[in-house]
This record gives sequence, C-alpha cells and structure tokens, in this order.
Amino acid sequence: MILQRINPTVDQMKKIVTCCLAIVVCAGFEEKAFAADFSEGQFRARMGKGLAYSTQDKDFKVSLSGVLQADGIWLNTNGALVPTNSGIRRGRLMFGMQLYRDWDVRATYDFTADPLDERGFQNLYLRYSGIHRTRVYLGNMQEPIGLDWLTSSRTTLFMERAQMTVLIPPLHLGIAGNTQRRNWAAFAGLFGEQLHDGVDVKNGWGVSGRVVYTPIQTRQNILHVGLSGSHREPAENARSFISSSKTFNVENARFSSIGLMQNFSEILSTELAVRHGPMSMQFEYLRTFTDKQQALEVAEFDSWYIQAGWVVTGEKRPYNRTTRTFDGVKPNSRLGLNGGTGAWEVGVRYSELSPVGQRQFGNKESNLTLGINWYPTDYMRVMANYIRVRSDLDFSRSPSLQNEHANIFAMRFQVQF
Repeated sequence: MILQRINPTVDQMKKIVTCCLAIVVCAGFEEKAFAADFSEGQFRARMGKGLAYSTQDKDFKVSLSGVLQADGIWLNTNGALVPTNSGIRRGRLMFGMQLYRDWDVRATYDFTADPLDERGFQNLYLRYSGIHRTRVYLGNMQEPIGLDWLTSSRTTLFMERAQMTVLIPPLHLGIAGNTQRRNWAAFAGLFGEQLHDGVDVKNGWGVSGRVVYTPIQTRQNILHVGLSGSHREPAENARSFISSSKTFNVENARFSSIGLMQNFSEILSTELAVRHGPMSMQFEYLRTFTDKQQALEVAEFDSWYIQAGWVVTGEKRPYNRTTRTFDGVKPNSRLGLNGGTGAWEVGVRYSELSPVGQRQFGNKESNLTLGINWYPTDYMRVMANYIRVRSDLDFSRSPSLQNEHANIFAMRFQVQF
C-alpha cells in the first residue's frame, strides 16, 4: 500500500490512534515469529525484524522490513510560524541483500515522498566489507557529519532532530568508507548532488569526514567525543541556500521556521556524549562557513543543542560501534508478559540556531523540547513531545518577525515490521 501525507480530521486522527493502540496491546501479549528450514536455506518472519531468507552456507541473504510513523499535532498556538501537519510522517520499506558475505546492497524507500519518484529513496548503495574492520560504500547515503544527524529516526530521543540538522547537507550520491578499532572510528567520503540530480560534471561536489574517539566503553558507561568537517563546491547553477519553506521534508526539522539550507562552503561540527547506565547526555555545536565572494544574502550560521535522557525503567540505550551512534531502547519486560509494562523514557533538549554577522535576518531561533517515550515492545514506540519555539528569524524578505513564539504538543505512534 502506498502511504501518502494527509491532513486528517479529528475523527480520522482518532481512528489512527485507536488502531495504533490496538496494535500495541495485541502485539505486546505475544511476539509472532516464524521460521522454516528448506533443503537449501532458511526463511524467517518476525515482527520488528521483517522477512529474511538465507542459504545454508550464509553466502546469500535477502531481507525486507519496514517502519511506519503516524504523527498528530494536538496543539499549535502559532500556525504562521510552525505549520500544523498531521498524518504519516514516515512510511519506509528497507530492502537488503548480501552476496558472498562481503558484498551488500541496501535500499530504503519512503512512500511519503512527494512526488513518488527517485526522491523517495533514502539509502541506496552497494557496500563492500571484505577489508578487515573497514567498509566501503557507493551510492546514495548520508554524509558523515554529526551525531544527531546520523542517528536513525527510528531511535532518536525526540520526534524531530535538533535544529542544527537543517544546516547539514541531505543525502547525496558518493563514495565513502570507514574504518574502526575498539576506541576510535574514522569516516570519510566524496559526494556529488542528490539522487534526482544524477551524475554530471556541472553538479556540485564535496568531501566530508568524521572522527570519533570513545575512551570509555563498558556495559554501563560510554564516553563519546567526535569531530566532523565538510567542504563543498556548489553547482554552476546553484541557487541561494536560504529558504523560507515551512513544509517539512523527509528529513527536515519540522519544528523550525527555517527551511533546509545548502550551498555552504565549509562545515565544522563537534560532538560529545555520555551514557551512565539508564542516563545519557548529548551535546553538539556546528558552524557553517561560506565563500565571501557569493551573493550578499548568503549568511554563515552556528547552532548547538544539549539534551539529556533517562530510561526510568532502568534499560540502557545501546551504543552502536559500527555507526558510533546510539540505538533504541529495548524493554526488559514487554507489555502483557508477566505483568510487564514495557520501557519508559523521559528527555529534555534545548537548541539554538542563529546567523553570524547577518542581523538583517534576525537574531536567533530556539527550541525547548520535553519528551516522553513508551516502548511496549522491541518494535513499537509511542512518543509525546512538548515544544516551545521562540524565533525572530525571517528569510522571506517580508517584514521581520519579532519575538514570535509557539507552543506545540505532538504525538507519534511508531511500529517496525
């Protein structure tokens, strides 16, 4: 079924909520799994893990899984600053295929893309892992910049990423690689434009890299320090990177009046994360630099955020040593099993974004976000966020916004299948 963005009525949202709650309750009582052995391989079907088939020698594997996120904004006190948009936030299918252990193909398509064309592809790459502790990627992928940007939308602490992600380039065609040891990892890549732009010598290009050092890695404690950088040469016909678009993109920060911005010259980003048992803290700072010979309207920006989370029921956020990001919470007791209530998590984040030396665009925009997450099972999540937005930024060339603010309450129901 093709999923499209919708603007449902109250009755429609009630139906969405009712259906999601029914799935949560039913799924919590029994996790369905199916496995069948054949003479030449094994087929598995498991809720949250999707469908998978592998040969007996493990040289060939194929998998299909998905995720559905249904959002509802129940309160928004300023529709001019932040548009109200409820419905299907993400509806993605993920396909994977492994060939002779060392070669992998990955493809993710989001059916909320508008229009439904190649813009719907997220990850679409070929990966080679035959070199010890090293992987090489070719295709459409994220550039290795920042911790929050590289954390999967399925496992982020809040419904939307921090404001600084609007300063990071979207998924681009390119070739990249990473290598790692226990306490460090390095990522680097050469990238062109977006998938729908194709490959052309007139397109823009850039290089990006990320280095992460984790001096402390124990079952209880994680200390993570990272540095990212990027340099980009814009296309010959590049447009101004300042956008006043207030519609949310597949990977844009919804609760921000600033549209997705590109055509920077350089990016520098630092990251720090600490996890102690069920408690975690994360901080990032990002600065963009532009070519001074570009148009006068091109501004430089800086942005930062700090967030903290606590899994009240005692579980920990796992640390992914491959991507050097944090994965989602796995409840110790699923809903309905032996009186289990799932896992509960609370979080708070403050973020800012402001132009540097270009006060004609305003001063800054800040967001304060409070969140509660409920994980009834490994593959389901219910999120509730309150967001306080304050902004005097305006890039539309209309009269400047002065001390605009919004109060937003939103919820998300997520299921992985």
